[in-house]
Amino acid sequence: MKATAARTRTNSGGIGGIFRWLHSIQLTPQRKTRGVSKRRQGEVFSHLATLLENGVTLPKAILTISNETSMRWGKTLLQSLHSAIERGDSFSKALAREEGVFEEIVIQQIRIGERSGNVPQVLRRIADQMETDNDLRSRIYKKLSYPTIVTLAGSGVCAFMILFILPVFEETYRKSKIPLPLPTQVLVSTGQFLTSYGWIILLGLIGIGIAVRQVRRNHNLAIAMDSHILRLPLIGPWLVDIAMLQFMDALGTMLQSGFHLADALLQCQGVVSNLAVDHAIGSLGKAVRRGERLSREMDRHQHLFPPVVSQLVIVGEQTGNLGPASRQIRDHLKKDIERKTDSFVRVVEPVTTILMAFLVGGILLAIYMPMFGMLDLVER
Repeated sequence: MKATAARTRTNSGGIGGIFRWLHSIQLTPQRKTRGVSKRRQGEVFSHLATLLENGVTLPKAILTISNETSMRWGKTLLQSLHSAIERGDSFSKALAREEGVFEEIVIQQIRIGERSGNVPQVLRRIADQMETDNDLRSRIYKKLSYPTIVTLAGSGVCAFMILFILPVFEETYRKSKIPLPLPTQVLVSTGQFLTSYGWIILLGLIGIGIAVRQVRRNHNLAIAMDSHILRLPLIGPWLVDIAMLQFMDALGTMLQSGFHLADALLQCQGVVSNLAVDHAIGSLGKAVRRGERLSREMDRHQHLFPPVVSQLVIVGEQTGNLGPASRQIRDHLKKDIERKTDSFVRVVEPVTTILMAFLVGGILLAIYMPMFGMLDLVER
C-alpha cells in the first residue's frame, strides 16, 4: 500500500506551486479521496468520539450520525460502515474496506485503540489533529489570498487591455497616420504576437507540464527535483517546515498510539508530500532498526531537518520522552510556518501591488501617448 501511495505521488508531480504544497499541511497528505475531505472526516470522528464517550454503542453512533441533516454528504458511506460492523467487522476493518477514503495511518491508530480499548480517545485525538491542521491551513490561505488575487486581477486587466483595448486605439492612430512611440509599438507587437501565437505558447506550457510529469515517473529524478525545490530561496525553508510538520505529526501520533519508534517510522514513510524528505524518513527507519540513534541519522540529513528539530529529538531521546518532544516540535513548526508566511506576505504584498500598478499604468500611458501627437496635429 505504501509503495502504491509513493508511486501515485511520484506520478502526480510535486512542483505545482505554493498552494499545492499548502494543500499538504496535514497529518497525512491533504487531498480529497472519493469526495471525502479531511475536514469532513474530522467532523465524523468528532461526532463519533462524543457519542462513544457518553456510552452510545459504535453501531448506534454511526447510524445516529448518518441520520443528521449536516451529514447527508456521507450518508451512503456511514451506512456502509454500519452494515460492515453489524456483520461483525471491527471499526478499523470497516474503514479499511472503504478503499481510497481513509488513510492507512488513521486506520492503524484506530486499530491500536481497539486493542487497548481506547477508541473514543483515539477518535478524539484524530479529530482534534485534523481540526488543528485545517485551522493552520485556513490561516495560511487567508494570508496568501490577497497577493494572489491582486496578481490574477492585475494580470487579467493587463491582458484585456493589450488584446482588446489597444487594437481599437491602434486602428484609430493608423487611420489618423499618427506615428506610434516605441512603448506603444512594443505593446502592439506583443498583442499581435499573443493573438497569432498564443496557442503555441499554451501548447508549450502544456507540453512542459506533461514532460515534468513523465520525468517524475522516475522515482530518483522525482526525489532530486523535490530536493532542489527545498533549496529555493525564501520558499525553500518554508517548505522544509511544512514537510517536517507532516513528519512530526505522523511520528508523534504513532508514538502516542503505542507504536515503537522503529515501527512508527515505518508507518511515517509515505505520509510526507515531498519525496526527498520521504526518502530521508525511510533512511531514518532503517537506521533505527539497525540500532542507531534517530538524532544521529538526522544529522546526516542536515539540509532536510532543521537544527531546532534535531536538538529537540536529542532531548527527547535522552529523557525517553520522544512523544512529548514531538508535540513541542509540532508547536514550534506551526509557529515558524506562520511566521515565515507573514514574512513572505510582507515582502510579496507590496511588491505585487506596486508591480501591478506599474504595469497597468504603463500600458495606459503607452495607449494614450500617441494621442498627444494627435492633439499637436489638430493644433497645427
